Amino acid sequence: MSGDFAVRQTIETMEQAKDDSTTSQQQAPEPRDR
Repeated sequence: MSGDFAVRQTIETMEQAKDDSTTSQQQAPEPRDR
């Protein structure tokens, strides 16, 4: 069970990192457009 939990936590962390990078990429083009 503890292994399952670790895997689940890792996946959640990776998904959160993906969301963070996506948000950063969306915010970056704004200054470039100006």
